[in-house]
Amino acid sequence: MKRCLAVFVAMCLVWTAGTVSASSLAYQPESLSLTIPAGAEQQAFIKVGVEDGSSPTYFLFFMDRLVNANLPAEWLTVSPASAFLFGSSSAASLLTIRVPDGTSTGVYSAYMLSRAMAAHDVAQPGNGIRIDVTVPSQCSGIPVVTLDSLQPLIIWPPDHSMTQVVVTGTVQMPAGCTVAEAGYAIEDEYRMISGIGKIRIDTGGNFTVALPVEAMRHGQDKDGRHYAITVYARNEAGSGSSITRTVVVPHDHSDK
Repeated sequence: MKRCLAVFVAMCLVWTAGTVSASSLAYQPESLSLTIPAGAEQQAFIKVGVEDGSSPTYFLFFMDRLVNANLPAEWLTVSPASAFLFGSSSAASLLTIRVPDGTSTGVYSAYMLSRAMAAHDVAQPGNGIRIDVTVPSQCSGIPVVTLDSLQPLIIWPPDHSMTQVVVTGTVQMPAGCTVAEAGYAIEDEYRMISGIGKIRIDTGGNFTVALPVEAMRHGQDKDGRHYAITVYARNEAGSGSSITRTVVVPHDHSDK
């Protein structure tokens, strides 16, 4: 070990006097795509070599830096961390990727670059190894959507004015799940007021939203004008549910 260190120090002293980059690094594999749950780890062997090396001996650092990265460097370890390369040979290391507990669902990526130095050459880092780590959701189950009230259920009088239906309710998510999306849809029997929109859910799972409707129905429409109001919610695992209720502009006041 002392002899190797002495060789490396001598190489660095000569290298600082002047370098000529005439070589580059090549990686195997060129990319890694892994799915790792939060709190777990995976391992993979990587190999790094020098192409067209101008020197007989290089000192290699397997993980010099990460670029174009939202993948935290502290997730990665390599063993061994460095090696000598002789001629155009390559060296192998075991890459361990550990995802910490509590990591949010998503895709984390980076290009991992190595560094190799010789007496008169610093190899170009090359393209590196692209690493894509998908952290899957640990959520399971289906959300429960409840509509506590729609006010008013009967819209009267039919005076052609625009009014609002106030919808209140709750969204209950299974343990370990969060609301990824929540919204509403209005389906107008007359196809004039139909639309969709988002709903804000508070920390207790409650929501209130006011939806515009028109207080009008055709005189010959004996059962009145119906608005179907649907509220839906989806969690980060892609599971969702919805509930639909109807409000009506009746034909006459006796339907109220």
